[in-house]
Amino acid sequence: MHLDVEDSLALLAVREPLAHLLDCPYCRSRLRSLLAEDGLPDPKLAALAQTILSRAASQVARREIQLAAETTRAAALFDNLLLLPFERQVDAIDRSEFSSPGFAQHLILKAEDEIEDPGRAFHFANLSLSLLERLPPGPEILRLHARALCLVAASQRRRGQVDVAADTLHHTAELLDVEPLTAQTRALFCTTFAAVRADQHRVDEALALLDRACSIAESNGEWLELARARLAQGWLLLDELDHDEALVALRECAALLDSATQPELAFSAFHGLALTHAGLGRLEDLEEDLSALRKLRHYLPDRIHALRHRWIHAQALWQLGRARTALSRLRRVFNGLIEEGRPIEAAMAALELSTWALESYPPKTRLLAELLDALGSLAADRRLPPWIWSVVSFTLRFAQLLRGAFRTLILSALGYIQHAQFNSYLVFYPLPEPDSIVDWSDLPATLRQETAATAGLHLVDGMPESPEARQLFAWAHETLTGVRVRFLGLDPEESLLIH
Repeated sequence: MHLDVEDSLALLAVREPLAHLLDCPYCRSRLRSLLAEDGLPDPKLAALAQTILSRAASQVARREIQLAAETTRAAALFDNLLLLPFERQVDAIDRSEFSSPGFAQHLILKAEDEIEDPGRAFHFANLSLSLLERLPPGPEILRLHARALCLVAASQRRRGQVDVAADTLHHTAELLDVEPLTAQTRALFCTTFAAVRADQHRVDEALALLDRACSIAESNGEWLELARARLAQGWLLLDELDHDEALVALRECAALLDSATQPELAFSAFHGLALTHAGLGRLEDLEEDLSALRKLRHYLPDRIHALRHRWIHAQALWQLGRARTALSRLRRVFNGLIEEGRPIEAAMAALELSTWALESYPPKTRLLAELLDALGSLAADRRLPPWIWSVVSFTLRFAQLLRGAFRTLILSALGYIQHAQFNSYLVFYPLPEPDSIVDWSDLPATLRQETAATAGLHLVDGMPESPEARQLFAWAHETLTGVRVRFLGLDPEESLLIH
């Protein structure tokens, strides 16, 4: 909460508003404007305010000089740390030269820079936590601790460890009761938790958290944090097919962003706007969005962003009912992603293409076979990770049968790839929530045979002949019937759900 300038300055000693002003640039700016433009009615109050503001400015300047020196030192130390293998960095962080809040903050900043690689982001955020636990407690240490925990949770979520991420954020919430965090950190906590709740399909809670993040950011003048929260809100509403509300959030986000300094965020905002306007049939607005995306090529000149722009255009055309053109454009994007050495994105494009192909009339199952052949070459060359290939190949083969919940299967595979590219141990399930879970031994023999025949599997003595065959059987049976199969008691190491 910000200072009520007149009441606070009249009632508090200099020390308390000074402490607030040191940590709140918004209130410093507000008080400075108040003194310059309107003044305060009480001359003594005005003089007190000027004294506090001068002291705050002086201390902030000294702190910034110290921070600059600490940043230079931290950068040099970080370069030395990177010379060590990751596993040795954990032990090295215990050395005294690394024990400073400045170096902990540098690790946090590096984790933020690496957020697209959740393994590295988790590593650097975790290193900062190890360091912070050894430093004397205080407000700044607790704030850094909260930021690091948010990054750990974000990394866990990106790797598909959603429930673990929720536990991490519950621990972060405990810090809120110990020390009031800065507006930026509180907004970060809310947006991070919202993403976790969205992945847990608790959409109402996610939207409430994003509303809270927006309120905190707006009341504290944290415009970039507000833009990020509005962007997350817009995409979540779009996923829920609430186009009107998504449009409000995404428009506000786009208005807050400077394309020159935040081109990636702007790209995401105009992507969301393009799909929203296409969904609403607003062609002129859609053309403006696509034009804005083209202009962003000045700041994002690599071919991958050109391909993503064409992908967005294909998605918009599909929403507008121009199926043939959309399929043709996305097929070219798929080929371009392979040429650019982006196998994960190529697999995701293939799954989206398969959805469109099967929704066409008549269903274009041949296209799925062609996509399967193209991705099979990537898998054979080890360019597509084997755990992802196993899911994608099963999905594209089974979906051609047009049996069971094949559309849900494709969507589940898409969601799986987004997380599994960072986590080879992530379990895949065709359905988010099965109707029931049964042991293999409880399946009637006739049902076993029917599923095996549909999936093209051979049973040996009534049993899938290998772990891979058991996995494919479980996926096929769940897609066909809604029932998840467990293989228990086959081997001491196989008392788990097949994945």
